[in-house]
Amino acid sequence: MCEAGAPIYAAAVAAPGSDPEFGGVLLAELVAASGGRYWELDDWSRLDEAAHRIAAELHEQYVVGYRSPDGGAGGRYRRIAVKVAAPRVSVAFRSGYFAPE
Repeated sequence: MCEAGAPIYAAAVAAPGSDPEFGGVLLAELVAASGGRYWELDDWSRLDEAAHRIAAELHEQYVVGYRSPDGGAGGRYRRIAVKVAAPRVSVAFRSGYFAPE
C-alpha cells in the first residue's frame, strides 16, 4: 500500500456490538498512513454526506513536488512532513515514501 503512493479514503459504520479496535481503528491507521481521510459514521444515512466530502477533497487537491538533496536512492522508506503557516488551512499527506533503488 505504501509503495503505490495512492491515498485511501474510507467511511465506515460500526456494526452494533462490534469491536472498535478490530475495524475502525485499523482502518483509520491504514488511511492515515496513505495520506487519505477516514470518516466514522454513526449511521448509514450519513454515507451520502461522506461520499460528497470525499469528492470535494479529491476535487480540491494540490500536488507538491519534492527532490531529496542526497538524490533519494537506496530503496529505504523516507518519512516526510508537510506544514502550512496559513490559518484555517488543513493538509493531508502520506507519512513517507520508498526511495528508488
